[in-house]
Amino acid sequence: MELRHTVEVDHSTAGSSDDYALMSVSVSWRGDVLLMSVFGEIDLVTATQLSDSITAALGNDPRGFVVDLSGVHFLASAGMSVLMDAAEHAGRSGTRYAVVAYGAATARPMALVGVGDVLPVFDRVDDAVAACRV
Repeated sequence: MELRHTVEVDHSTAGSSDDYALMSVSVSWRGDVLLMSVFGEIDLVTATQLSDSITAALGNDPRGFVVDLSGVHFLASAGMSVLMDAAEHAGRSGTRYAVVAYGAATARPMALVGVGDVLPVFDRVDDAVAACRV
């Protein structure tokens, strides 16, 4: 089962010089682990859509849930807050949770604010999925 969800956001009302930013989410199963791959920008405007997508995905009651940020080229603090909230939501339902982030766009800002000290963060999808199966 694969679900694709694309969100186009008009930044002109938010004061950005960009007319549109694009964030897309692809969801697929890896056995009993739900993998959500995110692409594009996660900023103040798109964070709400990411949160909604995560809430919908967790509604499937997966044993494990991985958010893959490999395709994200900008991660604002609003996005990191969504990832922290997702960890709490997953924990309440007994779902194992992990994040895939590496590089300057995702892993570095997460490390700078200490998110990596609180969330299980992996460099590779396969490692995150394996950790959610344990």
